[in-house]
Amino acid sequence: MAMLVGCGRLGFDGGDASPAGEAGVIPDAPPGTMYVTFGETPGADHANVTIDTFLDSTAPTTVRGGASTSLCDLSPQRNVLVRFDVSALAPTTTVLAAELEVEVMNTAASPTNDVFEVLESWTEDAATWQNRLVGTPWTTIGGSRGTTALGTFAALARTSRLVIPLDAGGVSVVQHWVNDPTANHGFALVSEAGSWDLATRDHGTEVYRPLLRLTVPVN
Repeated sequence: MAMLVGCGRLGFDGGDASPAGEAGVIPDAPPGTMYVTFGETPGADHANVTIDTFLDSTAPTTVRGGASTSLCDLSPQRNVLVRFDVSALAPTTTVLAAELEVEVMNTAASPTNDVFEVLESWTEDAATWQNRLVGTPWTTIGGSRGTTALGTFAALARTSRLVIPLDAGGVSVVQHWVNDPTANHGFALVSEAGSWDLATRDHGTEVYRPLLRLTVPVN
């Protein structure tokens, strides 16, 4: 059975949270809670849990997994996929909040973006604009995803850490993944205006890699 292991920072009454947004810095959790982090960044509680890629409408059969950066763009359309395996948490764990951290490597035209739930399984070494697995197309090209945004954000500052809080709907989706890891197909980051690049799990600078931070009650 999966268990809650690798505890993040605890919250204590009277403590001030450290600033968010700096690569590699994890702020203190609110009182009575703790953070649990997933990703390939130094100090993450759970590593070897991330896959990511981007789906490129200009190269619909090209696999982009394994690149050091992913491109997120409205025109031409490029959608980013990232998945964190959260099965290390016990399925009875309550998720109180969820944040996605990424490193913005380049940005243009004041991009605004949404986070969606990916609805079908995919692999990093096979996903393209057309297909999610080898020989298996997406139901919707460009990555089948939910219709309700789980968070909205702007990627404005180049070479900066971007913290994306998920809304109540996003927390509910992550809770479902904790309860049933087979339902976890990850997030899609979709541009609504402009374009930007972000570091992937394969980026050579480890603190730039994506991170998922969950807030859970202290046991």
